Amino acid sequence: MVTALDVVNPKPHPESIEKILQKFHLSKEEAVFIGDSDVDQQTAQSSGIKFIAYKNKEIGNDAYIEDHLDVIKLLSKII
Repeated sequence: MVTALDVVNPKPHPESIEKILQKFHLSKEEAVFIGDSDVDQQTAQSSGIKFIAYKNKEIGNDAYIEDHLDVIKLLSKII
């Protein structure tokens, strides 16, 4: 987990996402950001990773979920 205290530049700057990708040795294609706000969507966009909207259909997204368990269903469709 990365919080605002762990970065110089808070969301929507990509710094927090970049720290996570580095820590786990992931490429942008291997990660998704799940969020419920415009700032979360902007963070994913500025980071260049896919965005899954959670319980907020009003924000732009690559996918939408109502329940965190829905992520498993999404992953099973693409694996």
